[in-house]
Amino acid sequence: MVKAKRPLAVVLALLMVFSAFFAVGTVSVSAASGDIIYFEKPDSWSTVNCYVWGSSGAAKDWPGEAMTLVSGNVYSYTMPGDQDKVIFNNGSGEQTGDSVAPYDGTKNYFTPSSDRDDKGRLLGTWSVYQAPTNPTSATSATDPTVVTDPTVPTTPTEADKLTVNGTAYSLGDTITYTTTLQNSALLSTIGGHVSLSGSASSLQLLTSSQSAACPSLTNGNVVVNFAPNDGSKAVYFNAIDASTGYSFTTAKTLITLQYKVTAVGGNVKIATVIDEIYDMNKNAVTGAKTTTTVTGSTIPTDPTTP
Repeated sequence: MVKAKRPLAVVLALLMVFSAFFAVGTVSVSAASGDIIYFEKPDSWSTVNCYVWGSSGAAKDWPGEAMTLVSGNVYSYTMPGDQDKVIFNNGSGEQTGDSVAPYDGTKNYFTPSSDRDDKGRLLGTWSVYQAPTNPTSATSATDPTVVTDPTVPTTPTEADKLTVNGTAYSLGDTITYTTTLQNSALLSTIGGHVSLSGSASSLQLLTSSQSAACPSLTNGNVVVNFAPNDGSKAVYFNAIDASTGYSFTTAKTLITLQYKVTAVGGNVKIATVIDEIYDMNKNAVTGAKTTTTVTGSTIPTDPTTP
């Protein structure tokens, strides 16, 4: 009897091993509470429901619960428990087949196709849902550079100008100062000077020759001093001719000088002073001085640019 029982014990032991092996191999994988599944609804559906069930029964009565819109035609549903079967439907007769939509816990996105089963239910495939990434926002196009109007030169202020005898000049301008003389007598001696007052250092004297300075004094003994010992900016002139004399019966240029503006922001006064003048017919050497008329000391309105 003992020997007869031993083979039977062995057989029973083997059956238990195989039974345990197959029990492990058939455990189904199902969704866990909190897992999210996704469904891409057909364009014709206005409502999307999700009906899930498993060995413990359905989570909700038919047609299930309304799904949540994710974006576009994609809807989501959070699994309430351990279910492994899913039907998506619109609550109005359209649905996916219950035999083709098992949720296995990994592939969580069902996309229906145009195919249907023999009962007219939608077929489709499960895949892993990939949440669309927000495309990088295109950098807003910057407004085209507004071309500004060219800078309009501002009206120069007094600080940008040098005023000479009431006329404003810019840095670098060249101006010409001219004095004319008229006298009815024949003159034997003419002496005088051109003086500068105010911002005298802002003017540079350009005239350097006697003939250029006194074009009407061409005879006799003529002297023009452009750099007097007193250090002033004055220009002295003196002309003597006891035999021929100098005629200014009609107004003529007595002295003309050119200056260049080397600094701005001030005022300069240029004036001609007649220091001595003699009537030749009243003793050229010792005769009394005669009266004279300076008909004008002028600067052209438009400065002469070098």
